Formats: sequence, C-alpha cells, structure tokens
Amino acid sequence: MRNRRYNVDWVRVLAFDLLILYHIGCVFASFDFHIKNNVIVEWIEHPMYFLSQWRIPLLFVISGMGTRFALLSNTTTRFITQRAKRLLIPLLFGVLIIVPPQVYFERLVEGNAYGSYFEFYKTIFYTGGYPTGNLSWHHLWFLPYLFFITLVTTPILIFLRDGSDRWIQILSKFLKERPHLLFVVMLLPFVFVNLLFSDHGITMSLIGDWYALSKFLLFFLFGYVFISLGDSFWNAVEKLKNVFFIVGVIAYIFLIISPTGITWVFAQPINTCSWIFVVLGYSSTYLNRESQIVKYRNKVVYPFYIIHQTIMIVVGYFIIDLNFHYSLKMIILVVATFGGSWFIYHFIVARIPLIQPLFGLKVSSNSK
Repeated sequence: MRNRRYNVDWVRVLAFDLLILYHIGCVFASFDFHIKNNVIVEWIEHPMYFLSQWRIPLLFVISGMGTRFALLSNTTTRFITQRAKRLLIPLLFGVLIIVPPQVYFERLVEGNAYGSYFEFYKTIFYTGGYPTGNLSWHHLWFLPYLFFITLVTTPILIFLRDGSDRWIQILSKFLKERPHLLFVVMLLPFVFVNLLFSDHGITMSLIGDWYALSKFLLFFLFGYVFISLGDSFWNAVEKLKNVFFIVGVIAYIFLIISPTGITWVFAQPINTCSWIFVVLGYSSTYLNRESQIVKYRNKVVYPFYIIHQTIMIVVGYFIIDLNFHYSLKMIILVVATFGGSWFIYHFIVARIPLIQPLFGLKVSSNSK
C-alpha cells in the first residue's frame, strides 16, 4: 500500500495551523504561558479546551501514518538514521538558537534585567533546565517524544511491516464486517491508561512522563495500523463519521459537566477518539485530492512549526501591554506569526540548502 492519501497531508497541515493558533490563544487565556496579554480573554478558553482534547493526539496519529510510508521505502537502519536527522538535528538547533529568545523575553516580563541578549544567552549553559533555569525545548517537546516513541515501537512496526500481508488481511476483513468495532478497539487501551495514570499530568519533560508517553505511543501505533489497512479503514471512518460526530459532542458535554473523576476516565478518551475519527472521516470524504496548495504547505509545515513560537513571543512582548483591543492584538500576532514564518522559510531556509537540515528538511537542489 503505497498510494498517497492527500487528505492526510491536509490534516497534517491543518493540525499544525491549529497548533499555531492555539499557541497564540495561550497569550490571551488565563492559564500559565510564557507571556500574557494585559487583558485576559475568558471566552477563548472554551474553543482552546475543545482543541486541547484531540489536536496533539491527532498529530501522533498522523506521525504514525507517515512512519508507515517511511518504513516501506527504507531499511531499518536507514529509517532510524533518517528519523534521527529529521528530529534530533532540528531539536538541537532549536534548543540552542530558536528557543532562547523565547526564554529571554519571558524573563524580561518576569522583571529580570540583562545587559544584552548575549549576556542572557550565556546563562542557558549553567543555570540548568527550565523553568528554574534557562535551558529549554519549549514548544519543540514534540520532537524528543516522537523520536523516543519511534525507537521504542520500531520492533513492532517492523513486525507489522514484514508480516503485513497476513495481518493486514485479517484486520481488513474484521473491519469490513464490523466497522463500528474500530472505535471500541481504539478506545479500550486509552481507558486503561487513564485508569492507570489518573493522578498524573502531562509534564512535557519526557523523563518520567509516563502518562503522556503511554497515550502518545498508542496514538502513534494506531496511526501506523490505520494507514496500513488502506481502503478498509478509510471506508469505515467515512461511513461512520456522522456517528463519531454525535458521540464526540455527547462525550465533550460530559467532560464539561464533570472534568475529573471516573466520568473523565471514560469521557476523555471517547471524546478524543471520536474527534480524531471525525477529522479523518470528513477529510477522506472531501480532501483526498491533489492540490498545489497542500503540496506547498506540507513542505513548509515543519519549518513553520520550528519557527513560529519565537516570532509570536518576540512580537507579543512588544504589544501585550499596549492599550489596544485584544482582537487587534490577536490579528497582529496571527499575521506576524504566519507571515514571519513564511518570510523566513521562503527567503532564507528555502534558498540556503546548508541550513535546511536544521529545519527538518532534505537538502534541495534548487532554491525556491
């Protein structure tokens, strides 16, 4: 199964767009973030809470799908080497170059004074890890998590790849006969994880973050299996997308009414899995067609992800205390973040092959 699913490209692009918009929203919401607007906007927390239930799990599902294609065309050693280059080089570059300006402006907001940025920059090497120190991967936490999960699951992925004919035929037949059981099969492991780690939060520190690692690993594996199933999976989610939508709405209502306790243990994974299937089902129905727009956006989405939060925080620092209406500040941040990310990609990254691996890209032979 090597046919490209253009809707997966669309979902990947739109998921990262939502991530960028979510980060912009964090500037205006009440919960903890690196910088804060001088006026908190309470209504924005409602769509952000809704998105927070499934946007990151969806990214791990999409990552699992992409891994299937990468493994089909590579040996195991080459696959791991490529994953390391694509994830760890941008991570190191991000920690040393991209993220420090974010921490710098956060420290200025907190009242710290530095003679210059370069005076601050030296502190990342001896103050320790964030939040007490100044060394951090901030929004790039996704990269070490994805690399660790890829390493841990590679034996399983190789087993599924090498025995794909037999296993995929069994699973495909099962899915064609009982498509509704797709939801139950996916749901049960997440209920178990919630029961097992019900008292654990997500720390984004990788070490000891068992709750997040368990969940994200499962989503990654499911993404790999889903894309392996081919048409049997896509036919199932297209057929049941409206049912998933209704179930997702009901589960989300339960989450709002009772966001903790035993209700959360069941409602949270039902809600998350439902909306993932909604997105995949509707995208398969309406977006599975080739497009020059998504082809370009899919190419630039990784550099956008790496760059965007630094641009957002630098611009945000200079406007958060201005007496503008919050809506104008939101517009400024959206335009500056997306526009600045595109400018850096189009006029710098795309034209200098030497730096392209720093942004997770293969070195291109042309500059465009």
